[in-house]
Amino acid sequence: DDDLKKANDYYNDNGYVIFSSAVSVETCEKIREYWDNEVKPHKGTIYRQATAKAEKNIFNENIKASN
Repeated sequence: DDDLKKANDYYNDNGYVIFSSAVSVETCEKIREYWDNEVKPHKGTIYRQATAKAEKNIFNENIKASN
């Protein structure tokens, strides 16, 4: 497939490639809803991929805690 070859060549040249519409709008909305209703307001610890530690949510000026 020509599109796949182009994507592979782009990846090899740039180290990344972007595919649009790889995840449906409906799935994105469900993930955002889960974040807003389950992850964001959670008061306990959550495993963080970046630090490999269980940590509490810390919000900055861009993301406000839920009431």
